[in-house]
Amino acid sequence: RDSSGSLSWEEFEEHLGDARIAAYLSSLELDVAEARGLFRLLDLEGKNDVKIEDFVWGCMRMRGVAKSIDLCTVLYENRKQGK
Repeated sequence: RDSSGSLSWEEFEEHLGDARIAAYLSSLELDVAEARGLFRLLDLEGKNDVKIEDFVWGCMRMRGVAKSIDLCTVLYENRKQGK
């Protein structure tokens, strides 16, 4: 919304009420709770802000058969250690 290239927690929460976003999440076989959890996992620095491309990448990784909070937790831990 602000062209920053990142998504704040507030922007994220606002977009969750948008029917288009709900449809996008549904097409990825994700529900709102999983999307919220993914946002928290990707917010490595705890700033309530993630890069949009990281969030989209995370959504794609969680879709279908690959959908597993355990997998995302491992990815989070690996990324955190890499910084």
